[in-house]
Amino acid sequence: MDHTSVLGMMHHSHFDNMGLYEQPRPKFIFKMPRVVPDQKSKFESDELFRRLSRESEVRYTGHRDRPQEERIKRFLTACQEGHTEIAFSTTGTNLQLIFNPPNPGYMSENQCDFEKEQGKVHIKSSFIMNGVCVRWRGYIDLERLDGLGTLEFDEEFAANEDATLRLQMERYTQRLREYEDNKSRYRLDRPEQDEARCSTRLSSVQSVRSRVVSARVMDHTAVLGMMHHTHFDNMGLYEQPRPKFIFKMPRVVPDQKAKFESDELFRRLSRESEVRYTAHRDRPQDERVKRFLAACQEGHTEIAFSATGTNLQLIFNPPNSGYNMSDNICDFEKEQGKVHIKSSFIMNGVCVRWRGYMDLERLDGVGAVEFDEEAAANEDATLRHQMERYTQRLKEFEENKTRYRPEHDGPGSLQRPYMKLY
Repeated sequence: MDHTSVLGMMHHSHFDNMGLYEQPRPKFIFKMPRVVPDQKSKFESDELFRRLSRESEVRYTGHRDRPQEERIKRFLTACQEGHTEIAFSTTGTNLQLIFNPPNPGYMSENQCDFEKEQGKVHIKSSFIMNGVCVRWRGYIDLERLDGLGTLEFDEEFAANEDATLRLQMERYTQRLREYEDNKSRYRLDRPEQDEARCSTRLSSVQSVRSRVVSARVMDHTAVLGMMHHTHFDNMGLYEQPRPKFIFKMPRVVPDQKAKFESDELFRRLSRESEVRYTAHRDRPQDERVKRFLAACQEGHTEIAFSATGTNLQLIFNPPNSGYNMSDNICDFEKEQGKVHIKSSFIMNGVCVRWRGYMDLERLDGVGAVEFDEEAAANEDATLRHQMERYTQRLKEFEENKTRYRPEHDGPGSLQRPYMKLY
């Protein structure tokens, strides 16, 4: 194989594989649709919408850490500005309502009416929820800051959004059709471009051939060495794979107590407040009571804080299970007509314990979340042990890499140490 053959092979195989003449791929940026194609069908079939469409109790959720009088003033101010925050007590679903302030000078479907009923404010607010145009309609008592409301399908709003969606899809279809047409024209013009590209490559090969013939000083070894070091290094054939480290996600944060005391959510849940049993909300009350008792006998239940809408899945030792553990108990004998529950768990990387009671007839009660010192100490010890193990393995990897480098710095090395940490 002479100089010309070697350089010619290098030229054709190398640049063809590198894709220097590869055309850029088209980029399509689609705007996310605001609504689903069949809104009414989803509103009627979706379980969440079916629950929210029943008239149920709602509460004002803003500024829960302030006194009641101050909350009333802030609620009135927010209504005058055209917004407020509410939550469904039964489901814990929070809504941010936006509407036109009272007496804005024009009539609209979104309104806030203080004159319809004394001591109450009636609100209507339209918005898009889970891709469906809906309207919340209800009232809030100005003293208790609770009331009744329901979610209904907004026909007019949905028709406007459907028209916008159809226009948007037509525009995207037109863009795709234009792309297909351009691609067809490009394929027809491709033979002429390939012929011009081949002539350019031929002239380049002839130029290189003349240089090799004139420079007799460069021998076969130098040419092949240049091809090896320059050509294949640029192709990345000997590029080493990067080491992969797989870490197991820690269960807790490093400083649990500090996060529990500073985090706004924990500060709200640590105050004793009303809770409700949230399972089987579509069943009659008698059946729900029986299911709640059966779940407690099995060692689990579901509750939600009425003020914040936070849902919890409590796991504890069933009564009379033979396990005498003070952290996870379910006691029916402490107070008649109530069940007292304590359940420890990890929430947002912090070991906490829920402590409270549930009324066996109304299926509501009072409880609070508190910091679990003992569980936090155990998890901290586990976290430290885990970090020490990772540090040791990283140190071993660095030592292996140091020993590996002097022996495998040559161009023929194809593999680096691979280490899995878990």
